[in-house]
Amino acid sequence: MKASEFKHVLEEAFQRAGFRKSASCLSYVGNDVTVLVNLQKVEYSSQIFVNVGFWLHLLADTVPKRVERTHMYFRLENLHPAYRNVILAAGDLGAEDQKQGLQRLLFVLGSEIVPDIVHLADQSAILAAFKNGRLQRGFIRKDAKEFLTKQ
Repeated sequence: MKASEFKHVLEEAFQRAGFRKSASCLSYVGNDVTVLVNLQKVEYSSQIFVNVGFWLHLLADTVPKRVERTHMYFRLENLHPAYRNVILAAGDLGAEDQKQGLQRLLFVLGSEIVPDIVHLADQSAILAAFKNGRLQRGFIRKDAKEFLTKQ
């Protein structure tokens, strides 16, 4: 499968859940949080990663156009470690069973992963996830970490 095909299939899965395509990523605007999603092709590899970023509206109004500029961002397999193997297998475009992996990923995206990400587009859900240690395997900017720690 080509990277462009993979990207198109995943974009459709996120768009079915209310994500909108913008510039280089997909976005979902929640009550207090905007979620950005993009795909990252690793140079000299057949692997594509899915990155998810969260922008806390309370900390700043203007949402960036890139996932890596959000208040916190994660690779999808770190945000949902129970599906790590499924996510990585689907994104390995050079693997013989990649298409089967993609079908498994599409199933869990629709049933588990995307609904959970949409749920996290709420400040109280982000705070709960932070407090229970779920957001440890990603990048959290200093201002966001200070805010979440004080809550």
